[in-house]
Amino acid sequence: MIKLIFSLLLFGLGYTVGRRIGLKQGKELGLVQTIIDLRIAGLEKGRCPLCFKGAEKAGYNPDED
Repeated sequence: MIKLIFSLLLFGLGYTVGRRIGLKQGKELGLVQTIIDLRIAGLEKGRCPLCFKGAEKAGYNPDED
């Protein structure tokens, strides 16, 4: 009976630690993915998704390159 209780406690502890580590990693990966998605959206639309300035208004003309 003691082995069963001890096993359940260890399982619960392992689950809790694993869940915390997974949530932390998920937040970090989500942040990185958000930055990449913002960059892609800006390049596709030709304007900054934060300030809504177009590339031409910011002084950049891709035809000059």
